Amino acid sequence: MPDTSTRMLSVDEALSTLLSYAKEIEETEEVPLIQANSRITSEELFAKINVPGFDRSAMDGYALKFSSIEKASKENPVALDIVDEIFAGSPAKTKIEKNTCAYIATGAKIPPGADTVVMIEDTVTENKTAVFKKPASRPGENIALIGEDIKKDSKILEKGVTINPATIGAMAALGMISAKVYRKPVCAVISTGSELREPGEELEEGQIYNINSYTLEALLQNSSVYPYPQIVRDKEKDVIKGINDCLFADLIIISGGSSVGKLDIAAKVIHEISEVIFHGIYMKPGKPTIFARLKNSLILGMPGNPTSCLFNTYKFIIPMLQKMARKPALQNKQMLRLTEDVTKTTDRHQFVTVSINGDEATPIFKTSSAITSMLRADGYMELADDIKTIKKGETASITKLQ
Repeated sequence: MPDTSTRMLSVDEALSTLLSYAKEIEETEEVPLIQANSRITSEELFAKINVPGFDRSAMDGYALKFSSIEKASKENPVALDIVDEIFAGSPAKTKIEKNTCAYIATGAKIPPGADTVVMIEDTVTENKTAVFKKPASRPGENIALIGEDIKKDSKILEKGVTINPATIGAMAALGMISAKVYRKPVCAVISTGSELREPGEELEEGQIYNINSYTLEALLQNSSVYPYPQIVRDKEKDVIKGINDCLFADLIIISGGSSVGKLDIAAKVIHEISEVIFHGIYMKPGKPTIFARLKNSLILGMPGNPTSCLFNTYKFIIPMLQKMARKPALQNKQMLRLTEDVTKTTDRHQFVTVSINGDEATPIFKTSSAITSMLRADGYMELADDIKTIKKGETASITKLQ
């Protein structure tokens, strides 16, 4: 792999590098069925029982022998004695003979002797008899046969597919209470900055509330990740301890301190204790992003500005975590018409937040530290290195925030 640690990477190079280091999770775990939604199967699944496990009625109606009403007509109706009532979950009490039938509810087990169910709408009930004025179309009509839905020993799921609510329903139908899946990527989130305080705390002069931990937690929970929020002060020993405490994680995200200023301690520490893969991406905002590896953990340090955090997460972190989790890339782009000109303010690859209204997008980006750049944003657009301006009325690829 080429050495990228001493030069600034393009956005495409950075993404490609990050994805090359993001390895698919191999470890598996067994989780309760109700917690298996959106997880990835770690083995093939075979049915241990038939579904349905017995011949059952597909309609409310009357269970009977096909031959009993084979010659029924308006001119020569056939009357059968109703000898039983069968409901779902209750077994039949009486065997069906030539001149008898049983009322049967949808889902109930077909009684012995019966081979057909006639819909209740096609009968007339008189006292304790059911009158039929036409034959059934075929033997077996309106009966769901044993194993018709799922046959015992048949393959239900492939390895490596996403479990969804319908899948969970099928697994529950097989009597399963758990699922074997690949474990989720573990992601630790460290916000650095002596000026940070948690929401709810009293702010002193020069202090601000911790924004990025909450933004990251919200974004990463949607990506099947266990966030581990932790505020670390701008002291070298604290940053080192924070990183070492988080080496259980597949990916450590450090927000703040990734530049080269006097108090950008995170970048200094990352260079000292880990293998730096690159430091710097030719983009705005987010230029001082740093990527490194320490033991079995990947480390991504990014600027503390809120929009830098947002763009880094969507452009780099979520794709990495999707790959680790064995999930496909998010499909969240669409072409929209711009309501005004968008002109780059840099020669770098630039990200611009937009608001979306129908098939139109309006740029709202202010600065990378402006909270309102995020507050009213529905998505963002990218202006690559070779693009200076996109005119009003032209279309642009917009990534929707999810």
